[in-house]
Amino acid sequence: MGDSDVGWMQALSGTRVALLATYRRNGEPVVTPVSIAVSAGGVYFVTSASSGKARRLTIRPDVTLAPSTVRGTPTGPATHGKAHRLSDDERRFARRLLLPGGPLFWSYLLYRIRGHHMHVYDVRFPRTNEDPPPQDTARRAGTARIYRAVHLTARTSALLFAGAQAASALGPRAERASQVLYVAFMTAHAVHFSVVARYAVVNGGRDLFPGGRSLNDVGGWPTVAGIYTAVSGLAVTGWLTPAPGAAGRHKRQIVGQMATGVIAAMFVSVYLGQLRQSRWYAVPATLVVGASTAKVVAERVRRQCHQT
Repeated sequence: MGDSDVGWMQALSGTRVALLATYRRNGEPVVTPVSIAVSAGGVYFVTSASSGKARRLTIRPDVTLAPSTVRGTPTGPATHGKAHRLSDDERRFARRLLLPGGPLFWSYLLYRIRGHHMHVYDVRFPRTNEDPPPQDTARRAGTARIYRAVHLTARTSALLFAGAQAASALGPRAERASQVLYVAFMTAHAVHFSVVARYAVVNGGRDLFPGGRSLNDVGGWPTVAGIYTAVSGLAVTGWLTPAPGAAGRHKRQIVGQMATGVIAAMFVSVYLGQLRQSRWYAVPATLVVGASTAKVVAERVRRQCHQT
């Protein structure tokens, strides 16, 4: 770790407020106190997209940060860096900072109450006066791609599961389609876990679980292996469930229904927990609930018809 790294970390790690200096076109500084969060080798802050800070940072990303009081009185040395506005994909890495309990939550909430569109900035302090090396930018872009793959494989898995449940609700005529969709769901979920493992490796296990928890927060790799084993066991149990209406296999059908019910509950709980980030998460949650409910109702109706 270089001397400059030690300097800014010592200056800013112990504070939640810093005096931020942004610069006009003529180089004149404009200073304002802002709430900050130190995380993953950078300093984060939020501001309205229509603010003067945002306009100045669009023209010139150079900033100066110094720990300060809420009223803007400096309490430590200033450090020079460059501010980078996070893209939508990059903002997902910092979302735990904006959640209730996070260091930027109240600033973010106050801006949103006023109806402002928000920008999140990441201030980096290079080891030298030069810009960060290109390989660092490439690494962060690669991590963002893997993060998108995590979400894509998760949603694909949920939709295939919902499709398999919906097809099963249609009865024996759609049994073949239900089996194909269920196998596709298990394959997609296996791919999802492999992508999650890759993301954990390249990201150091940070922000891996809901609520921004890291890998170490939940027990490390044994926990990941346990989750994968449990979900795989439930999926295989659901796959081995006898076809609807099969005689003499009622108990096995109940076990299979319980297994797929637990999987459905896991999908729904994860997506409902992310509604604060985007209301679109209600779509896969609703599809899984609707398809699973339709399957249970259809099987009950068929069983009653068979008994009569």
